[in-house]
Amino acid sequence: MKRIRENATARGGTTYTVRYRHAGKNGGRTFGNLKAAQRWLEEVDAIGIADALERLDGPAPAPNMPTVGEWLTRFVEARSGITEGTRSDYRGYIRDDLAPAFGKIRLDALKRDHVSRWINEQVAKGRASKTIKHRHSLLSSALTQAVRDELLVRNVAQGVTIPRDDHVREEMVTLTTAELAFLAEFLSPYWRPLVAFLAGTGLRWSEATALTVGNVVLDVAEPHVRVRQAWKHTDTGAMVMGPPKSRKSLRNVPLGRGLVDLLRPMVAGRDGDEYLFVTQRDRPVRHSSFFELHWRPAVLLANGETPMRRRVPLDRPAPAPPGQRLGKRPRLHDLRHTHASLMLAAGASLWDVQLRLGHESIKTTEGTYSHLMPGWMSRQAALVDVALALPGQTSTEHA
Repeated sequence: MKRIRENATARGGTTYTVRYRHAGKNGGRTFGNLKAAQRWLEEVDAIGIADALERLDGPAPAPNMPTVGEWLTRFVEARSGITEGTRSDYRGYIRDDLAPAFGKIRLDALKRDHVSRWINEQVAKGRASKTIKHRHSLLSSALTQAVRDELLVRNVAQGVTIPRDDHVREEMVTLTTAELAFLAEFLSPYWRPLVAFLAGTGLRWSEATALTVGNVVLDVAEPHVRVRQAWKHTDTGAMVMGPPKSRKSLRNVPLGRGLVDLLRPMVAGRDGDEYLFVTQRDRPVRHSSFFELHWRPAVLLANGETPMRRRVPLDRPAPAPPGQRLGKRPRLHDLRHTHASLMLAAGASLWDVQLRLGHESIKTTEGTYSHLMPGWMSRQAALVDVALALPGQTSTEHA
């Protein structure tokens, strides 16, 4: 059925009627021009006929009221204090997730139910709560700005609950020191220092591969690396240098003796502005190529599988025999998780891990790694008992 019908008026003009079915009855609303009819039809498709009729019969909208999609784009392009990589990510959120759901809804027609239903749909599709949260946060920030600009009375996205999930723990793969050494046997010797550095410092890939020789400080009482920059994506897929992920990511990461011994020959005689890790052609190391050409083949070989020949250098060892296989399939990012798990196993606190990994909030650290600390609540309670000399403590009774 054609949803917009053109009508000739007695005076030789033209009107346009949008036809619909609501509450078991056919109906229609007539508009003086095609653009207005098409805009209302888009609103019907976006928010449903009941809400669209309510909006149509209510007070007239403010002149030039943008759609949600138009406002989101305007908000992102005008936002200051973010990197171009972040702006590019926001554009992707709008294009792939927010615009399909809300893009054609007039800004003042957006309701809390629309946001809640969208979140439920994202959960039903299996989207991670962190992914949903990032998209929702952008929408909410844009609506807050619309309130400040007096386009809206309130932010309907604020306070909408996003269900938590446990998939992060299920996906996380951590390695023991023995497993890490075993996996390294299937890597080219050239790349083993990079993997050891990632596991030994917990730096993000974008931080480690952006590290310069001048930010490796070895000849001091407390050797460390200075994290001051990281690689960022752009709209075109190119990589540019920018600040680390957050304010807390600007940090000094102490180095143990093993890493100091590993890094010393790597920095000797090199200029301070050279990247610490480069390809054998002296170019910056990229995640995608390293993963496909080196990391993924090593993981396959460590699990007894043979990678595609084009990805296997001639000097690559044979697949691990039965009984000597890794039994895990870690991602590169799991080296960061491995570092955190080794710290916690050695007795470090979540606060120590937060500082070292550069998490902006302790909630991120706790939500990601607290499950690696079995019994930590009991240990904390016991320490408080001792400090307060409560019954059940093992120390000498106070007078």
